[in-house]
Amino acid sequence: MKKSFTYVLPLLVGLILGGCASFFTPSNETTAEVARDLSEQSLYVSSFSFVNQDEEAVTDEDFHGSYWLATMTFTDCPTICNMMTPNMAEIQEASEEQGLELSFVSFTVDPATDTPDVLQTYGEQYNVDFSNWDFLTGYDPNEIEQFVEESFHSTVLNDPADPDIIHTTDFFLINDEGQVVRSYDGLNSNIPPIISDLESVIH
Repeated sequence: MKKSFTYVLPLLVGLILGGCASFFTPSNETTAEVARDLSEQSLYVSSFSFVNQDEEAVTDEDFHGSYWLATMTFTDCPTICNMMTPNMAEIQEASEEQGLELSFVSFTVDPATDTPDVLQTYGEQYNVDFSNWDFLTGYDPNEIEQFVEESFHSTVLNDPADPDIIHTTDFFLINDEGQVVRSYDGLNSNIPPIISDLESVIH
């Protein structure tokens, strides 16, 4: 069975020292502590044309002029992604309640398995609102590895000794010009400070 791991050593160390409870203990972060400012790194999302859960073409141009939150995931993941996706769904719900104009995109890192119908079923399991959330596939593993590296300076790796897929657990905020301006810890279930930070950036 495939598993997903963050590619950040401090998190792994924290899990070893703190145990599994560190995943579930509510944090006391302030708004300023939940976000990593990436605006000075001049990261821009590379051009893409993929397909979503409805087998509709989705391109980077569809998001020009709007803000969107992106993440990497895959449906066979039994642990990490199964915490990230509910957190993203909670952000989606809270952002709608606050009137934030924000779209959501999940790029699968296992496109061979994650066909549009599989992604549709996966999203339904978490009661996501597909009206502004695209689960994208329709590329090969090398293409998504290159895309994630170029766009987010992050890594996607298939471990040759194990079926695990290594990928970032960050959520990335992209602004209306296609620039990656923020990242948030996708394992952080303390959503209100994230919403406050999103409001400060988008409004």
